[in-house]
Amino acid sequence: MPDSIRTYHEHLPYLTEELIKNGELSLMLLDISPFNAIEEQYGIQTYTLVRQRLFALLSEQAGKDFRKEDILALEEPAGLRILLFLSPRRKSSTNSYESLESLRLRLISVLIPKLLRTAQPYLKTPPAISIGFALGIYNPLVAPHHIVLRIIREALEHADWQYRTEEMQTMQRLREVILNEEVITLYQPIFDLREEKPMGYEALSRGNAGTAFESPNDLFNAAIKHRLLVELDHR
Repeated sequence: MPDSIRTYHEHLPYLTEELIKNGELSLMLLDISPFNAIEEQYGIQTYTLVRQRLFALLSEQAGKDFRKEDILALEEPAGLRILLFLSPRRKSSTNSYESLESLRLRLISVLIPKLLRTAQPYLKTPPAISIGFALGIYNPLVAPHHIVLRIIREALEHADWQYRTEEMQTMQRLREVILNEEVITLYQPIFDLREEKPMGYEALSRGNAGTAFESPNDLFNAAIKHRLLVELDHR
């Protein structure tokens, strides 16, 4: 089945026209490429099915999580970098980096959880989906399609920067958890049903309630990813 979302190349004439007419063009980029792990673990048929579900979900969210007039596109055929070209704002307001950041945060809180559910049966650890944005200004001295390409490149760089920044913050916070011994251990009794008394206890460690490490899986997966498992185990 062909992709239900076309590449930006097919939208390029319209995008350049909008850039010239409005004097600007804004883009929100969702990097969902970590979903590629599904193909490596389960094969192309499963990956294709998940990808189709992903695209169907994105199409359904038009008019809900983003405007119907916004244009969904792929960076490249068979890729998983989603480009969301934003429709012009009302005359009473203009696009700004502040408004783009507000939209990015809203997509993270509302749209990303929906996208992650499409991969839930196949990926035990939720993949990191990063979102970046860019705001381009029309320059009559530069070919419009070159400006569109620049916008895509800047949004991709911003998404990568956001991902690296969040990973660094996670690592720093995890080190603080270990150094400050902010680890809670709960004990699950293992009962001897015949004697009706505990025969032992299973120790279950986690971070403090209300933190990003409240789940044992999140705590230890982060420790593995950032090579801090030995230090965490010692605590």
